[in-house]
Amino acid sequence: MGDFEVQSLKQDVAEIRSDLKTMATKDDVAELKTGFKEMSDGFSDMRVLIAGNYVTKDEFEKHKEDEKGSRRYLGTYILAAATVLLGIINVIMLIRKG
Repeated sequence: MGDFEVQSLKQDVAEIRSDLKTMATKDDVAELKTGFKEMSDGFSDMRVLIAGNYVTKDEFEKHKEDEKGSRRYLGTYILAAATVLLGIINVIMLIRKG
């Protein structure tokens, strides 16, 4: 074998090694892409599950308005009950004095 043939064989071996590294890298990249896709799908599923537990802004606003209405009703009821109670006490006091 001459120097030219040895040099040619070395180049061929270097090219084969490079091709093997490229193929391994491509396989690794494909495997990583598959892993990322699976993770992304998993996160999407989790988002859907979590979103099902969230309240929309419109629902929250309606709930706040209902709470305000409920508090107003309760406040009005307490005020009316206190007025009636004070009226009864006032009538009792007038009966005792008179």
